Amino acid sequence: MKLPLHNKLFSISLIFLFSLLALFAIFQFQREKLYRTNLLISQLSSINYQLADFINDNYYSPDSQIIKNEIKKIYDNDHIRVTIINNSGKVVFDTESNQVDTFQNHLKRPEIVELDNIERKNAKIDNKLLRNSTYSIRFSSTTRKDYFYVATKFPDVIIRSALPYESDAINLLKTDNSFIYFIIILSIIGLITIWRFSRRIKLNINNLQLFISNVKKSENLDNKLVFPQNELGEISAELIALCKDLIQTKEQLNLEKQKFNYHLQAETEGVAIFSEDLNCIMSNLKFVELANYVLDKVITNPNEIFISNQKDMIVNAFNNNLSSWIIESNNKIIQTKLLKFKDNSFELILNDITKREKIKRFKREITDNLSHELKTPLCSIQGYLESIINRPNISEEQKKNFVNKAFEQSQRMTNLLNDISKITRIDQAKDYFEIEKINVFDMLEKCIDVSKQQITEKNIKIQLDIDENLEIKANEELFLSIFSNLISNSLAYAGEDFIIGISCQIVENNYINFIYYDTGKGVEEKHLNRLFERFYRVDKGRTQKIGGTGLGLAIVNNAVKFHKGNIAARTHESGGLEFVFGWKN
Repeated sequence: MKLPLHNKLFSISLIFLFSLLALFAIFQFQREKLYRTNLLISQLSSINYQLADFINDNYYSPDSQIIKNEIKKIYDNDHIRVTIINNSGKVVFDTESNQVDTFQNHLKRPEIVELDNIERKNAKIDNKLLRNSTYSIRFSSTTRKDYFYVATKFPDVIIRSALPYESDAINLLKTDNSFIYFIIILSIIGLITIWRFSRRIKLNINNLQLFISNVKKSENLDNKLVFPQNELGEISAELIALCKDLIQTKEQLNLEKQKFNYHLQAETEGVAIFSEDLNCIMSNLKFVELANYVLDKVITNPNEIFISNQKDMIVNAFNNNLSSWIIESNNKIIQTKLLKFKDNSFELILNDITKREKIKRFKREITDNLSHELKTPLCSIQGYLESIINRPNISEEQKKNFVNKAFEQSQRMTNLLNDISKITRIDQAKDYFEIEKINVFDMLEKCIDVSKQQITEKNIKIQLDIDENLEIKANEELFLSIFSNLISNSLAYAGEDFIIGISCQIVENNYINFIYYDTGKGVEEKHLNRLFERFYRVDKGRTQKIGGTGLGLAIVNNAVKFHKGNIAARTHESGGLEFVFGWKN
């Protein structure tokens, strides 16, 4: 189990404190012991010096009672033992025995041996009593006891004082343990201080942990967390304030990113942002959709564009700062743009300009076709008028003929301009046409009445398979244009002695289905898909002879699409031409 930081600090501080106090106790104990030892040495050495002075001033006998009495005066203790040794090591006096002749030579005794090195060993000691004396604690073979010996060397003799190492010497060497109480008090104070310090750290850590927990759970971060009034508390409070600022900044960035992503997905262009190593950072669905056309295969990941034949083109554009190029694939025209950023990341934009380009091409074709269509009648009119002006001698009959032909060409131009105007209004002014309820049968009767003379002349029969009470929602003008142009087309190109059939039914989901056909000459299969193109003619020579504008079926197509319907041309079972169209009522 992981130990919390404040417990670690408390434990380490506690170990350090007790180690320090233990070292201090040991040091103090040794210091006290040394002091007591030196004190005892000084006392016994003092006896040696006083006795040496007494010996120098008085004649004495080695077993003289006088020395014993003097010792009694100097140190009133019955247990003290004094030995006098000459320089050769022979014992000449001992308070514990009168048979000193039987004593062994004492030069090998430890305290005596040390006297030879005393000057070098104790040279730095100022106290004379300590400097000129040595000591040892050992067992005495004479008295069969342990003694604390202190020996002092004088010019003629060596005097050695000793106390039994049982009671007297031990009591004198016994240390003063009052410092232990001082250490205990220090320990208690240190313990309390460490506990308070670790508790403050614990409070800071708990508050920080609570804050981090709230951040992870996305809970309220406005809770007032109380920190101790110290540097650690100030740092913790500043860290939390910084963290709150970062969180707010992150939330704002996420919000901006979300807004940008919504905007990106709403774009009609395909947009993808790539890193320097060609990994997609962000893209919209439109990019993947258009990339499918560019690559001519289905992809789901924008990165797949770099494992295709387009990679070299993109890399080349990146390296050569090429900003835009066109890709044509699968009947689509895709404009590709590349925006390079400072960090070598880049944005790739795919824009489907197929419709725009088709409109451009269409307008160019319309302009060319219109110029051609207008040029023919204008040239004719100009020619007829020039003939009348430049040939004043022509007959009135010829003049009348030229004027009639010029009028016919001007009428053709008028029809052409009217048809162009109608197509333009359907394309660009759809609000101009209102939807209303109309009777289908009545509208068809109007269309037939307009062309009744031609129908009769060409021996054409009309068959209507329509309920006389059928009403639908449509624009009356456009509805009439649809059937007027279909009938005109049949009258112009189907020949004579044929049938025109018109039927109308409401099928599933309230869908209106019309079928228009004629049993005339019909059209080759290869022309069927292009019949609704503007200015498209199956037989150009025949059309110019008849005087058609080439826009009739284009008007029909646009009028059906205005009603959100569809129209198709096919060959009728009789060999004639059939149109199927409709829209939702």
